[in-house]
Amino acid sequence: MSLAATIKALPQSVLDTTPAGAPPPGVIPNFVHPPSYRTEPIIVCSVFIGIAVAFFAVRLYVKVRIVRAVAIEDFLCLAGLVRISSLGIQVSSY
Repeated sequence: MSLAATIKALPQSVLDTTPAGAPPPGVIPNFVHPPSYRTEPIIVCSVFIGIAVAFFAVRLYVKVRIVRAVAIEDFLCLAGLVRISSLGIQVSSY
C-alpha cells in the first residue's frame, strides 16, 4: 500500500490532530493559543492610510480654495484612496 493510500484511509479526526512533521529542536508547538501577528499589519495600514488621507485633504484644500478648479485627476485620487483604504482594511482583517 502506498503512502498516499495509507493517508487517505485514515479518518479525518486523526488527520486533524496529527502534525505534518516534528518541530525544530527547541521549539514547543502551541496549537491552542498560537502567536498572532495581526497587530503589525493593522498598525502599518492605519498609519499609512492616515498619511494618505492627510495628503489628499491638503490636495483637495489647495484645489478647492486656492486654485478653485477641481479636475478629473482629483476624483481619481479619491477613488484610489478609497480602494487603498479598503485593501488596508482587508489586509488587517486576516
